[in-house]
Amino acid sequence: MVYIVTWSGRVVALDSHTGRLRWDYRIAGGSESSPALSRRLGMLILGGFDGYLYALDAKTGRLVWRMPMGSAITSAPVVVEGAEQDWVIVDTQSGDCMVLDAKDRRRLSAWKLGELRAAPIVAQGVLYQASLGDQGLFAIGL
Repeated sequence: MVYIVTWSGRVVALDSHTGRLRWDYRIAGGSESSPALSRRLGMLILGGFDGYLYALDAKTGRLVWRMPMGSAITSAPVVVEGAEQDWVIVDTQSGDCMVLDAKDRRRLSAWKLGELRAAPIVAQGVLYQASLGDQGLFAIGL
């Protein structure tokens, strides 16, 4: 499947072989967040301008959960696939960077890093996050 998110909040899944539309979901208020896929849980995770983080069933497009984050989400969340659980790392425009359990949405860690628009990167157990302006680049051990 190929997943596409439009500025107006349309989330679509296309069959990667035929190009046929498989499902279509709409986020009220729109989105510019690229989706992240949790293969283990079969969920597509993305943020909206409305300040919610959405988890959709990757096969059907059905809403699995929606969680208020307090501020618009304009960057792509990141799914970290661990040995026993998947984490979602999500940034808000107001500067919150959070690590959540992808299954039960439990907040595992959180930091206030300044206005965030760039997607986080995780490599070798370290979260790298750039904040807007001269506030810096952060490297946080997970």
